[in-house]
Amino acid sequence: MEFVIGLLSGVVFFILLGVVFINGYKMGIKRKPDPIAKPTDEEIRRNESLQKSFEKLMNYDVTTAYKRKKV
Repeated sequence: MEFVIGLLSGVVFFILLGVVFINGYKMGIKRKPDPIAKPTDEEIRRNESLQKSFEKLMNYDVTTAYKRKKV
């Protein structure tokens, strides 16, 4: 009798665990993604200036880099 009770309790436990996971999966699917905010003019201007400064920094002449610096 104890064997049957243990077996049934294990089966019930795993069934409940499966139900919890299935409900969590369904709730995750139904959840709407967060709306993506459009960038403001300030952000666009800042990104453009950052891109220009990055290109200026990465685009250098090797001969100029090897020249002696005037102190």
